[in-house]
Amino acid sequence: MKLVQRRRAVEDIDEHAAYIAERNTRAAYQFLDKVEQAFEVLRRHPGIGSPRLDHIVSGLRAWPVSGFESYVILYFMTRGVVQVVRIVQAARDLEELLKGQWEEESRS
Repeated sequence: MKLVQRRRAVEDIDEHAAYIAERNTRAAYQFLDKVEQAFEVLRRHPGIGSPRLDHIVSGLRAWPVSGFESYVILYFMTRGVVQVVRIVQAARDLEELLKGQWEEESRS
């Protein structure tokens, strides 16, 4: 299955890697590798992610970044495409974060 990353997801990856690199450059490269590995898992098995956020945004799924489980990939499956919309820290208030994001996007 094809996987695409929305602009905000790419920005999230860059921001998280930069934050990790401030403390440990090697860990930042490992994070980037693990994100790519997670994307490959999602390409092969797109339904593997948890639908636990579906009550916030219909169809939204979550999958952790292996080795960096405090980071979660948020994505949709649409017409044979995995659309990665965000990579966020799981400790954040995801309901508030996502509610605000989709309200802003729907106004655009």
